[in-house]
Amino acid sequence: MQERRVVLVTGMPRSGTTAIGKRLTFEPGTAELYEPMNRQVGDIRIRHQFELIGPTGFSEVQARAFVGAVRRGLLWGRWPGAETGRSPLFNRTRHTMAKVALDPRVRTVVWKDPFAVFWADWLARQGDVPVVFTLRAPLATAASFVRMGWSFDCAALVARLRANGDAAEPVPPRPADVSASCHSAAVLWRIIHLRLRDWLAENSPICVIEIEDNLTRPDAVAAHLAAATGLRIAPPAPLAATSEARLPNRAHPGKRSSDSITSYWQSVLTPGEIAFCNAETAALHAEIRALLHT
Repeated sequence: MQERRVVLVTGMPRSGTTAIGKRLTFEPGTAELYEPMNRQVGDIRIRHQFELIGPTGFSEVQARAFVGAVRRGLLWGRWPGAETGRSPLFNRTRHTMAKVALDPRVRTVVWKDPFAVFWADWLARQGDVPVVFTLRAPLATAASFVRMGWSFDCAALVARLRANGDAAEPVPPRPADVSASCHSAAVLWRIIHLRLRDWLAENSPICVIEIEDNLTRPDAVAAHLAAATGLRIAPPAPLAATSEARLPNRAHPGKRSSDSITSYWQSVLTPGEIAFCNAETAALHAEIRALLHT
């Protein structure tokens, strides 16, 4: 059997990886592999949310073996605990793992996984796995974290990065008027995108998609994705005509309008949260966009 291709779609959680992954699975013979590096439901080899390559994570040999397992569908999903709210048998990760493992028609695996974000540059430089990185405005990302009630242990991630030889910044204290979700989102956005900035400055072959362009310039995004991956790209999903008064508390609500995706942060974040998020991310966001547009 011809060896399968793998395309990685990654980026900050809540940055549009699912939307871009869906556009990349339009061509017959492509299949989505959903978050095999998610510590809750992903492959049993995953020990941390956001695995690294190095002393505190996978060795390069182990990382190559994992990519090989992704390519061949040789993955074994973790049994999620009740506290995760995930179905042990019918979660999306397990379902897509089964398809990749069992469907002989699959020729390209679209590996959609924000938890692989720290592998992005390493994988892109290997030459055989195109990497698409989704970039979303930090305020919109923070609002999505707040809507979902999500947070991550950023201090533990920084500790692992430092033990791995990365000069990671300390986590700033959380102001009293900033929710744990917003604080986590802003800090994690900065941690991830400091690496993206450095990768871009070093001419990484990563393909960066500004997710707002997927709404406003979908044909340009399709051309960019096709050039990076060699795949036929699906047309953009239709949008609702008006904004929802209140978005549901789930990750991927349907029939959203463009302003509910890009600007609903204005009704979700408090003035203190907006100020904190801007202080942590605005200058870095502008710097990355300048690198993309020079």
